[in-house]
Amino acid sequence: MSLLLLPLLWIAAAPPAAVVQGDDFSCPRGQVRNEDTDGECCWPGQAWSMIQDRCVGLADCPEGFTADESGEDCVRGSCPAGQVPMDLMGAHCCWPGQVWEDDACTGEPACLRGWVPQDGGCVREAEAPRLAPEPAALPYVAPKAGDYVRVEAGTARVGSPRREPGRFHNERTFEVTLTQPLLVKATEVTQREWQGLVGRNPSYFRHCGEACPVERLNWYEALTWLNRLSEREGLTPCYQLDLCRGTLGGGCPGGAPECRGDYACNVRPAGPTCAGYRLPTEAEWEYLARAGTPHATYAGALVVKDTNDAPVLNGIAWYGGNSGVTYEGGAPCNAWVGRAVPTATHCGPQPVGQKAPNPWGVRDALGNVMEWTWDAFATYPRKPTVDRMVSVGYDRVVRGGAWQTHALGMRVAVRRRVRPEDRSYTIGLRPVRTAPAAGAAKAAPPDAGLKGPTPPRPPRVTPPQPDAGAAVDAGDDE
Repeated sequence: MSLLLLPLLWIAAAPPAAVVQGDDFSCPRGQVRNEDTDGECCWPGQAWSMIQDRCVGLADCPEGFTADESGEDCVRGSCPAGQVPMDLMGAHCCWPGQVWEDDACTGEPACLRGWVPQDGGCVREAEAPRLAPEPAALPYVAPKAGDYVRVEAGTARVGSPRREPGRFHNERTFEVTLTQPLLVKATEVTQREWQGLVGRNPSYFRHCGEACPVERLNWYEALTWLNRLSEREGLTPCYQLDLCRGTLGGGCPGGAPECRGDYACNVRPAGPTCAGYRLPTEAEWEYLARAGTPHATYAGALVVKDTNDAPVLNGIAWYGGNSGVTYEGGAPCNAWVGRAVPTATHCGPQPVGQKAPNPWGVRDALGNVMEWTWDAFATYPRKPTVDRMVSVGYDRVVRGGAWQTHALGMRVAVRRRVRPEDRSYTIGLRPVRTAPAAGAAKAAPPDAGLKGPTPPRPPRVTPPQPDAGAAVDAGDDE
């Protein structure tokens, strides 16, 4: 009997082979063992997962190594510090989280510990530009009655039908349901409203005046202004902004109309149910801009007479056909063809709120300046969605068309993708916030003075139909 038990006792006493014990077991070069690795050999920055039985987390690769495409393993390579090889030969290097396509690194970088995002890549935190001192802002002016309109929750279709003239493939229609009502600013944020919270006016068209939309601000600057607005109104900000750097409201060097801005932050959203002011999601933007209408514009079908001439737009939008200005610094437009008003030699944005509103009281949703949304640019889904919000990705979506946009580009469904650090004299912002429940509206101090026109709950919107007039087959959806 003792001969049978001896092997069993010996096996039971042997330590598991997977556990490295003592200093007699050295790690492969570059790997470490510590409390986080539970005695296993992992790359710096990683921890040992008992559930997955492996090292997890982004590897902080030591000198002479680079992270692989997953970011969780290190290989010998020649990529610059912090970057990873995109192929076995190491011919292309990108930041962790990015992919190599169309001869460029694309996607949002997942910067390693000690690095921060900048200009679509990563820089060492110690080398990143610091936040520039900010001059004093103008006296703050609180929102007043009528500045915000209430948009009720509902279900609608966004995108465009296949035969809508000017349609792009990325406008595939889908059904979206919004479960929360919104308070939507009736106009775009003005230069005066911006300067009540930020000391610098980034606008290219400053001579347009304080009542004109603020523009030439990037996505990070929009989030910063919205957080400040929330704080002034006693609301919890919707964005956690860390390691902000650069010049807030700095505009573009040499007075250029467009540039890649230096202001950026690490961003974490609280989500669409937060109480403070925020950017609309892309689905929310199209929902509030369409206002229950199925056509290419909220005023009806878009019948184009010439490149910059569509009669339905003239009463609701400032666009390439009617945006002539006389103030100093307007953009030359005498060479633009087919304009509805051909006499102007210079064009630009106009004071907000002069054109007719959509059925829900929102003005300038089309034209004047385009508007930042929260969402990263992504392919539309094929199935119905609820409270769609796209946070993963780098390029952000701007919507609405601007003062220099041609007629077909003014359709409600048009989507444009812009890098979040970019500043342009065609892009501004429109705040929204999730509205309190109807029974709690009177008890919420921040809502005082924001009651505006309250439209009835919108009905379920039928799918968009092709515009009357010429039909263009845009091909199959993506």
